[in-house]
Amino acid sequence: MKLRKWIAWLMILCLLLSGCMNDTPQTQSPTSMTITTPTTATQPAESRPSEPDDSPASNPPKPSLGHFQEADPWDAPKFEDMEYTRPDMEAFNATVASCTELAAGSDAEALLDAFEAYLVQTSNFITNYWLAYIRYNLNLSDEYWQQEHEFCTENMAQVESEMDLLLHTLADSPHRDYLERQEYVGEGFFDAYEGDSIWTEKFTALIDQENGLEAEYYALVESNASVDQLAQLLVDMVSLRQQIATEAGYADYPSFAYDFYYQRDYSVAEVKEYLTNVQEQLVSLYQQAMDSDDWASGIVASNSKDTMAYTEKVAQAMGGSAEEAFRLLKEKELYHIRYGYKKLGGAFCVFLPDYMTPFVFVSPTGTSYDQLTLTHEFGHYARGFANGGVDASIDVEEIFSQGLENLSLFHGGEKMTAFRMMMSLSTYVEQGAYADFELRIYDLEPEELTVENLKKIYGDIKEDYALGTMAISFTEILHLYVEPLYVISYVTSNDAALQLYQMELADPGSGVKCYLDNLDNPEPQFMAFLDSVGLESPFAPGRILDVRETLEYCLR
Repeated sequence: MKLRKWIAWLMILCLLLSGCMNDTPQTQSPTSMTITTPTTATQPAESRPSEPDDSPASNPPKPSLGHFQEADPWDAPKFEDMEYTRPDMEAFNATVASCTELAAGSDAEALLDAFEAYLVQTSNFITNYWLAYIRYNLNLSDEYWQQEHEFCTENMAQVESEMDLLLHTLADSPHRDYLERQEYVGEGFFDAYEGDSIWTEKFTALIDQENGLEAEYYALVESNASVDQLAQLLVDMVSLRQQIATEAGYADYPSFAYDFYYQRDYSVAEVKEYLTNVQEQLVSLYQQAMDSDDWASGIVASNSKDTMAYTEKVAQAMGGSAEEAFRLLKEKELYHIRYGYKKLGGAFCVFLPDYMTPFVFVSPTGTSYDQLTLTHEFGHYARGFANGGVDASIDVEEIFSQGLENLSLFHGGEKMTAFRMMMSLSTYVEQGAYADFELRIYDLEPEELTVENLKKIYGDIKEDYALGTMAISFTEILHLYVEPLYVISYVTSNDAALQLYQMELADPGSGVKCYLDNLDNPEPQFMAFLDSVGLESPFAPGRILDVRETLEYCLR
């Protein structure tokens, strides 16, 4: 079985089975929201408990590298019994050096042994990174887990760069064919690693600087820094990221990020045209819906038991691998959905390669929104369970999370449907607005890159997308700081997820079948995935009008 390409485990810190993150749709509450964490959609501020109740056109992507020692997820311990060990970086570096030396030698078997040892250590590093990340986020005041998370994060760029350099070295090795005959590598794997690695000394140093600025962001948020301080940090990040793109040989950072991080098979130009269509066709509907707020009746009280029961009901109704995945999640307690006073807000799902199983983290709001959030994260969980953690683009992965939310509506009632469809509409408009803001600020010339200009551009964005006076500040949008150019994936995947709902509405059972049949679909790129499944491109002529008609019907 092919696994997620190793480099993607390290590149995408938060958080789909790469983790999933999402900034706040304003429509989750009649009042504005705040961004505090990685989340599929941030919680209503006024519903957050104040006290603990004890009740988280691009180049083709490089190929996936398989795992030669597949673990059975049913053999995994419960999450609380999973042991964390600080990664031994000295041993890791020694193994990399050994592989590099043996790659030029005559002993193919010795190289294979060293390479397999390297894969084990890489898997250990990734697993321990996520264990530290999860446990730190369960209690942000825990100094031990904070230190362990910082240690893993500080070493990530090194692990990532050494991985890419090593794979390029092996591509030039006389033992390349021998390695590719191994089932977990596969014929042609090293084709994508021919030539020079992007990870030059300067590129690695720039990525280290970026990691430092991201750490500074979290520190500023924790210290309740001012808007101007956070805005200046974003200015510094944009400037640095433009340097990263230049060093990597790209004309601009959006083109670099679309290719290097997200493996998108659509272009920045297509997105700009698409966002213009969103403004023209959906913003007026968004305004009408916000003015009526009838959809808000779908927000009712919900405790963790209610939340778990909702998602379990959906999984059982879906059947197949979705139902089996939920049994694993529940039996092995591979989730945390209770409130914690020092717990990170938001939600995410990550994959633990040593155990071949995902883990779900949700910070609850105490409302029915939690039911959709857990279902969203469980969509990622079911995908990882079904395909062994094979990595695809963010756009593809988000289809399975948002798609399951939409399919759950056939078990959630009219009020839940109206609430969810208002969230879908807000994803088109609000996440579209954030994506547009990003593209505009990365278009600025160096001398134009100032706090004042960022504020002016965001003011224009709020007007263009009718975000209103209660819109969050751009300094509260987490993705701008730690997952740049990510948010458009919520919009594109939201469209594909809506198509699953439309299928199920028109022909009961067809949307569910399409979802289950493609949980292990290996196609990594978004447009190609849509084509393989028979779904329409969000950029297709007339598609936005079709979206508007469906949303109007659900919000009537």
